[in-house]
Amino acid sequence: MIQNYMFLRNRLWETLCLLLISFTLFRPDFWQDMVAPPFLEISGTQMVESLDRDGLNGLQGDRVLRVRFTGPDFDNADQLIDRNSIL
Repeated sequence: MIQNYMFLRNRLWETLCLLLISFTLFRPDFWQDMVAPPFLEISGTQMVESLDRDGLNGLQGDRVLRVRFTGPDFDNADQLIDRNSIL
């Protein structure tokens, strides 16, 4: 990392701090996911019940509904597909 020099020779702890800061700049979600999970995983029946109860009023604002479809591929019955979709 710049051969341990910025303006003066870096100490080991400064190099470790620079590595940690650069990692955080590239992957901020790594730390955010430890505080709050990015998604709430519920089963399909729970989703249908909540949509029947609240309708689309529960999805107002910036909330989106992400659905993950997993099942057999209709073109090739030997393979399973796993697709994500935002509704």
